[in-house]
Amino acid sequence: MKKTYAFVAAILTLLLVSTACAPAAQPPATPEGSGIPEQAAPSPSGTSGAEEPASPAEAAGVEAVVVSEGPSDPNVLLLISDEADDITDFSELSAVISGVGFVMGDGEGIIEETFEPVAVNLVDLTGEAAIALWEGYVPEGDYTKVFLYVDEVWGVLVDPEGETIEIKLPSNKLQLDVPVHIEEGEPIDFVFDISVHSAGKSGQYILKPQLTESGQGMLYRINEQAQERLHTGRPDWAGKQGDDDEDDEDDEDEDDQDDEDDEDEGRPGIDVETDAEAVEGAVTSTVTIENDSDVDVTVLTVTSTIYWQVRGNDWEYLEELVDDAGYAIAAGDTLPLEYEIPCDVPEEARELRYVVEVVIDGRDKTFRDTESFEPWGLASEIEFEGTIDSLDPLTISTGEGVSYEVVVDDETEVEGELAVGGEVEVEGILRADGTVLAFEIEGEEGDD
Repeated sequence: MKKTYAFVAAILTLLLVSTACAPAAQPPATPEGSGIPEQAAPSPSGTSGAEEPASPAEAAGVEAVVVSEGPSDPNVLLLISDEADDITDFSELSAVISGVGFVMGDGEGIIEETFEPVAVNLVDLTGEAAIALWEGYVPEGDYTKVFLYVDEVWGVLVDPEGETIEIKLPSNKLQLDVPVHIEEGEPIDFVFDISVHSAGKSGQYILKPQLTESGQGMLYRINEQAQERLHTGRPDWAGKQGDDDEDDEDDEDEDDQDDEDDEDEGRPGIDVETDAEAVEGAVTSTVTIENDSDVDVTVLTVTSTIYWQVRGNDWEYLEELVDDAGYAIAAGDTLPLEYEIPCDVPEEARELRYVVEVVIDGRDKTFRDTESFEPWGLASEIEFEGTIDSLDPLTISTGEGVSYEVVVDDETEVEGELAVGGEVEVEGILRADGTVLAFEIEGEEGDD
């Protein structure tokens, strides 16, 4: 046995000497821009012999446009992609993004960061194509929403060729209701997919997040050319009407002339006002368009969009009506238009918002007005303390001799124990049928 070990030792010695004298073996080349990190052989200690990627972007073989200087090394790479839908209507569609945010699962806080706006051309990002927008640190935990701050959205149409339009976002934000789980030391990729939809015959478009194509761990491939073309600020062509506006080059102020300047040049000054309210099963409105000039105008479209909101959260799209009948307004005249838009307002809605957009023939500016109001039959919010009489259904009696049946749903926050005879505090809304839809119920603390 001793001779055998000595022989093996001699062979190992020769191998070590010859290896030291020979040139180091080169690892197989990695295709440039493939996003595949080079493979490193494990060291004798069982850890990687090569340095681990410093960030999720480096692991993906790409450099994010915005790299956050957070309290720790970046652990989240946020990518932007686009669902096809009506993107073929555009030769360019640029979303100017200025921030990202993650909403904590308990609703107690938001991790967000704003940065110098970056123009992202969505036309380059259909299918699995994507660009790396932001890389930063997000604390360990569970999150329920991811959002983008979008300052502007500009598009160049294919037909009519070269026409530039602006797509409005009511809250300048795109938000996804999607779970995100972050563990310490486990970098993740998150794809935020965006889609654009045509709003009927109005010539208007709507930008929305695409839930089914978004999320943590989604497949993607970096479009290297699109990544290289990313830049800060709005597109150079934004707000200009194709090739006919060469005189407006480098002069954005001319795209935002107020009504007084328009009138001085003989162009129509337009004023739009809306008066909206909720009725049972619908929203009614009167849209007044005033042509305060000496030039006749033609209204091409009037687009009315309704949004709803619950308890201070983001605005959610509800319904839309596009009126493309076309109206002529003589110089100095006023045109009142009345609409009734059927809509099913969610019970939990606390506020509605009505946005009207008017497009005038020959004008590159969209005239808008907004009004917020309460839903029809809005149930009043209620807070009370009482004693639990029964658990199924949950019935609570107050000290004033009033008894409420309390409805608990997936959104209700329940703290402490609920038991017959126990004291509780309830916050919610008093519905038309006399029941209370609970937002929060705080029961007695259990015994340790």
